[in-house]
Amino acid sequence: QLNGNERSGEFRLNVKDGALHLPTALTESIELGRLDLAGGWSYEKPKGSAQDALTVRIGSGHAVNPYVSADVSGYWQARPAGPGYLDVRAQAKRAQLDAVWRYIPIVATEYVSTWLHESLTSGRGEDLHFQLTGDLTQFPFNKSPGVFRLESKLVDAKLETFAPGWPGVSAIQGSFVLDRQRMTIRAERGRYQGAAVRDVKVEIPDLMEHDNP
Repeated sequence: QLNGNERSGEFRLNVKDGALHLPTALTESIELGRLDLAGGWSYEKPKGSAQDALTVRIGSGHAVNPYVSADVSGYWQARPAGPGYLDVRAQAKRAQLDAVWRYIPIVATEYVSTWLHESLTSGRGEDLHFQLTGDLTQFPFNKSPGVFRLESKLVDAKLETFAPGWPGVSAIQGSFVLDRQRMTIRAERGRYQGAAVRDVKVEIPDLMEHDNP
C-alpha cells in the first residue's frame, strides 16, 4: 500500500511466505514466513551536505521465519555514488542457533559460514540485538566509522568442534558477539568430553582473513 508522490509518502508492506534476496550481502536468501513493514520516503539533507537525498525510513517492522521472530526499524539514504547509507536496528527475544550461518555477510570468508554451519548445531539465542550503521561502501567498517554488531545470549548451545581434531563443547550457557570483522563465542559454562568446564572462549579475529585456522 502506497500513499504519496515522488517527493514524499508513506507505505505499508505485508509479505507472507516469501523470501528476501540480498545477493551482494548474504550468500543465503532469508526465508520469510511473514514480513510487516510501515514507513515512508522523503528527501532529506544528509549530515554535512546541502543536497537533499532520497531517504526511506522504516518506522516499524516485524519479520518471522522458522528461525527467528524480530522487530526492525531504521532508514536508508541515497548517496551520490555507491549503495548508500544504512542505519538499521533489530531485536529478537529468541532465535535458533543452527541458523546463524545463514546471516553471515558475503564479505566474510567461506570458512566462517561453513564452520558455523557445521559447528554451531543446536541451542537457542536469547535477547538478540543487531545494528548496522554506516556508509555501505565501507562495510564491514573495520577501517572506517560505522557499526556492524550482532550479540546474543547462548542457551543450551552446542559447538560440535573448535577445529579439526578438537572436540566441541555442549550445554553452553554464554554469549555470541559478531563485532565488525571479529566473532567471539564465550561459554561461561558447558561440558567438554563429559566434564564440566567454565570460561571457554572461541574467537575469529578477522572474518575477512582467508587463513583463519
